[in-house]
Amino acid sequence: MKKMLLVFTAIVLLVNISCITKSQRIGPKKEIKHEERDLVCKEIRMADSKQHEIVGYLEESTIVFSGNPVPKKICYIMDASLRLAGFFMENGATYHYDSKGNPVKRGDFALENAIRSVLGFQGAFYLQKLEPEPFIDK
Repeated sequence: MKKMLLVFTAIVLLVNISCITKSQRIGPKKEIKHEERDLVCKEIRMADSKQHEIVGYLEESTIVFSGNPVPKKICYIMDASLRLAGFFMENGATYHYDSKGNPVKRGDFALENAIRSVLGFQGAFYLQKLEPEPFIDK
């Protein structure tokens, strides 16, 4: 699923930045090679509740495509159950997934409004970096 998402994201990024040349056109047999870097995960928490309830998660990633040395930032937006709800690209393009799992463009937003659009959440929120639990070998 994640590989399909990355391939689709790669296609959208290439179309959005208008850099598809004749040698880079994507056909059914050609796979886009990419490398993910700088993965950062954050919780999306309600700011106006006493419990600071988690309403979702944000996974920020930098992707470098072969043939294009400029890294691209993409943010995957997940709901509180860790279901992938949509994604946001550095140019503001925001997509959510419909009931069949197809990405549908919501519009062009700043990150804060992209999160609201994808999760359907209107309240105040903040992002808190997820720190991994220490590994204890027993």
